[in-house]
Amino acid sequence: MTFFKELDSSAGDAEVWALNPAAASAWGSFWNAMMSGPSELTDTDKTAVVAYLYGLHGCNSAFEASRTSAQLDTGLYPFLAEPDVELDHLGLDDKWLSLLRYLRKLCLDPHRLVQRDADAVLAAGWSEMTFTEAVDISAMVKYHTMVLFGHGAS
Repeated sequence: MTFFKELDSSAGDAEVWALNPAAASAWGSFWNAMMSGPSELTDTDKTAVVAYLYGLHGCNSAFEASRTSAQLDTGLYPFLAEPDVELDHLGLDDKWLSLLRYLRKLCLDPHRLVQRDADAVLAAGWSEMTFTEAVDISAMVKYHTMVLFGHGAS
């Protein structure tokens, strides 16, 4: 069910973005910049992070779409086994675990982030550039889910 007369009950991304073409264009440019730029994270890593964040936000359709479109292997990315999976029992290396813990807190409790949360990510070996990129990707996913949920679409 959507909240806008212009959207039918099965509306998704395309229909919601059609309501504001300028925002859709800017969104597409931002998405492409975040997902295709040079990075310590591979394109597949970035897509896995995106899927993980959609799962945390409860946007299950985007979680599944991200996970399946990239054919992400849950053996390589065990945090994609299900939306909102518990991280501590997955056997992730400290580097990935530190980044995902930070992004989880940023997503669910951003007001509770403290210096030691960021220090843990950097101490695990992520560069400040990659850390910034992960934060930007998190913000991008948050914006997208708010656009969808705000219109009653998912």
